[in-house]
Amino acid sequence: MTPRTATCRQRLATWRALVLLAVMLPALALAQVSVDMVSSGDPGDSGNGESPTLQIGPKRSISDDGRYAIYVSLATNLVDGVVDHNGASDVFLFDRVLGSTQLVSHSADSLLTAATRESRPGAISGDGRWVAYSSFATDLVSGVSDDNDKADAFLYDRIDGATVLVSHAAASATTSANDFSYPIALSADGRWLLYYSQASNLVPGVTDTNSDIDMFLYDRMSGNSTLVSHTANSALVAAGCSHQNADLSADGRWVAFTTTSASIVPNVIDSNNASDSFLFDRDTGTNRLVTHSANSPTTTGNVGGRAVDLSPDGRWVLYGSSSTNLVAGQAEGNTSNDVFIYDRDRGESTLVSRSAGSSTLTGNKRSDAISISSDGRWSLYYTQANNVMAGATGTGFENAYLFDRNTGLATLVSFSGAPTHTVGIGLDKRLSLSSDGRFVLWNTNGSVVGGITHQSSGDNVYLFDRQSDSNALISSSASIPMSTGSAESLPIGISADGGAILFFSDARDLVSGIADSNGSKDVFLRDRVSGSTQLVSRVADSRRTTANDRPEAKDLSADGRFVLINSWATNVVAGQIDSPYISNDVFLHDTVNDQNLLISRSTAGASITANGQSDAIALSADGRWALFATVATDIVSGVIDNNNGAADLYLYDRSSAQSTLISHAADSPLAAANRGATGRAMSADGRWLLYDSEATDVIPGMSDTLNSSDVFLVDRVSGARTLVSHLAGSPLTTADGDSVAIDMSADGRFVLYRSDATHIIPGQVGSGAFLYDRDTGLTVLASRIAGSLLTGMGDLGVVLLSADGQTVVYSSRSVDASSGISDTNGDNDVFRFDARTGTVTIVSRSAVVPNSTANNQSEPKAISADGKRVLYESYATDLISGISVSGGVYVYDHASGQTLPISHAPGSPTAPANGYSRPSDISADGNHVLFYTRATDLLPGISDNNGANDVYVRELDSGNLMLISRTATSATTTGSLESNVGWFSADGNTALFMSYAADLDASIADGNQNEDLYLATLPREAAMFADGFE
Repeated sequence: MTPRTATCRQRLATWRALVLLAVMLPALALAQVSVDMVSSGDPGDSGNGESPTLQIGPKRSISDDGRYAIYVSLATNLVDGVVDHNGASDVFLFDRVLGSTQLVSHSADSLLTAATRESRPGAISGDGRWVAYSSFATDLVSGVSDDNDKADAFLYDRIDGATVLVSHAAASATTSANDFSYPIALSADGRWLLYYSQASNLVPGVTDTNSDIDMFLYDRMSGNSTLVSHTANSALVAAGCSHQNADLSADGRWVAFTTTSASIVPNVIDSNNASDSFLFDRDTGTNRLVTHSANSPTTTGNVGGRAVDLSPDGRWVLYGSSSTNLVAGQAEGNTSNDVFIYDRDRGESTLVSRSAGSSTLTGNKRSDAISISSDGRWSLYYTQANNVMAGATGTGFENAYLFDRNTGLATLVSFSGAPTHTVGIGLDKRLSLSSDGRFVLWNTNGSVVGGITHQSSGDNVYLFDRQSDSNALISSSASIPMSTGSAESLPIGISADGGAILFFSDARDLVSGIADSNGSKDVFLRDRVSGSTQLVSRVADSRRTTANDRPEAKDLSADGRFVLINSWATNVVAGQIDSPYISNDVFLHDTVNDQNLLISRSTAGASITANGQSDAIALSADGRWALFATVATDIVSGVIDNNNGAADLYLYDRSSAQSTLISHAADSPLAAANRGATGRAMSADGRWLLYDSEATDVIPGMSDTLNSSDVFLVDRVSGARTLVSHLAGSPLTTADGDSVAIDMSADGRFVLYRSDATHIIPGQVGSGAFLYDRDTGLTVLASRIAGSLLTGMGDLGVVLLSADGQTVVYSSRSVDASSGISDTNGDNDVFRFDARTGTVTIVSRSAVVPNSTANNQSEPKAISADGKRVLYESYATDLISGISVSGGVYVYDHASGQTLPISHAPGSPTAPANGYSRPSDISADGNHVLFYTRATDLLPGISDNNGANDVYVRELDSGNLMLISRTATSATTTGSLESNVGWFSADGNTALFMSYAADLDASIADGNQNEDLYLATLPREAAMFADGFE
């Protein structure tokens, strides 16, 4: 651990809520502790159940960048620790970068418990954060009353794992609507959700007598729904929908949908008494007719029509219709369905499935619409017609074509490997199109690529590239060159950029080294650029391995879910690229999903480490913001390095996956300041950032003539910077000596720092530790001589701050820090400064000699949230009457003035242990102490396998003690090798610690023979071992 970890651990403990760590394992037996590895490396086999063909539309299965994919599966072992007793399908989210899986349809009580009934995916937002899905389960949201016994629509947040009920009754956000609901599409940012429902009580005041489904638009910000399919006369009268097909624009403003109702638009002449397509505008709350005749915007086509796809900007609608009067001069080459594209701006349609050489003659057989590119130029459709492309030869089956609106020409997609690219071979109808219209994903059992061996008679997945006018096999065997997979494969979808392809397959040979344990369909993801294939529906790693180098834990989120880690390892995240810059990197471990995230990443990729060493500093309470320092120059695009390779400070946002330069020059957010920066702390909400630097260009107008270290406080929200260590009376003039930040209060109001400067406070004499109040701008001297507010005590050791910013604890050799106390040891003693009263109290005082320091050195380690209990270590032998051995762990209780022994042998608080002990942390409430020791007699019956340090927890109120660094098989046997430093969750029920032992977690294979990071989930107080002293 770094020298600053005493302060780090102290700050951590004070932030955390009194809850168990989120990664709870199954219920623990009495007096047992579960230990799980945090610093595991990256591996997988197929899940134990089918990931079936009950998938969703191609546009809605994968995020725009191809990183996140959603799918449905019957498997129960896709996520480690999941409890799944529903015997039905569940919804999962796969992260391609991390190679990890999240259970989306989990119960409200646990992220690792599948909901009680069937769930199916609906859509994923473009940014990959939000997942819409349907479920029959009644336990997805706390407090929900669900009496409809039908599917409801839900929205899941990938960041916090929370789910909200979308299709709730208008009168209550926790009451399900009175009939079924299913999601259709999400806006790019996940704010707007389009869904259909037969419920009649989703919107206040709605009249619904149509006995049919209706379209609704849900606003995540307000939690309310809007009726889309309403009559022209009233936004509160449901008109009904005849089809479930609908689409939503990227910004959530426009909805394309289909209905048989003639009352959607005012004064419409319905000439077909069939389905027509409409475009809803959220801003105006009105609808317009899409499938209208060429002669009148309020007259329907003479036969029905059905909207299929909508461009992201909501301008272009792709639809199918058998009408013969939608385009001026339209001539029929068939008596069936044709494909059209509607332009919202111009209010007119263009014939897509046209006969070659004519803009008005339809193809000679049926055509059906599939998808449209983001700019509305390219339309994908399939047809039996053989005259839509000049020279094309049909086979009597459907073939896929891409229509270019600019040229009016069609390109054959589903061709065989013939040189002319004109021979259609037929296809299934599972097609999807990339956003730019370049790539088409499709499938067929025909022979597409020359020289390919077909292992089965089933379909295979292909990707058409419009630029090269070629097809590539996607579902290829990993073991047999130039061969399809061993069984049928079918496409699911393609990312907007065409880089990631999602498909499912019965084949067992698509990924090397995979054992297919379910004999059924699995989900795979193909990287178009690298050509690599990943198994998505893979079993959670049954035996993980350690990362290949030592980790270092630096911080922990308030609920214990996220751990901020430093590591030299090169296999922490899937696909990690670390060469040639193998150095320390910063990672974030999610204990719930058991996945790692690279924080100090290059702009070149999420799994590519930055080009220089990085060091983790702090993590916000919710685990969203990570502060780190680095000498790398490729963290943020466009940054100018003005400090000759010194470290700069960055803030990573887990929500946006972006970093921001914090220690920048005053004149540019992309120019590093002219000296390096050392990050020290961050407020609990991630708003306030504390660092010190010798830079002279941090704040406009700042005067710095000494080029010494100064302390700065940054407001992330406003971008404002404050010079904390300034000269008295001059907020822009640096102090007259080196100043180094130590810590800040959880709310970012109080800043603790030490300084050699002698003019920070008017009238100040000497240097020391200072406490700055952001609200008042005032600074007080914390390490002061007894009887003086202005005389500093500069000979300081460890300095700590309580979470509330009101208590400073420090060590010093000074003999005059506390009034009336004589110093008999000539070494460091521990003192407590109370900012409320301005008083200094000695912590390490003798219990034998009145008004005297203890007889040997003492050093503080941690402090409770309210500052009333101080954890420290001491070589003294007179801290407690009756103790005569040196080297122990103690807690000072300020309320009672007593010193409490921690590392004593059973039976008596004065019984000496047979080995030296050292402190690690104290819980926020001050009731639990984490420490490590070489003693082997702290608990009866302990079997010590290592002759080195082991980790224990002492509960102060009861005196109970527990061995934490125990083997996976025995609560009274220490690990095989040394275990040491760590810290707590706030309530003392979870502990993070380091260990060389390889037998603490049965699910881990130790591949590095080095220290690794472990998380211990402890039983409640009643389950702790009694040590004979209560």
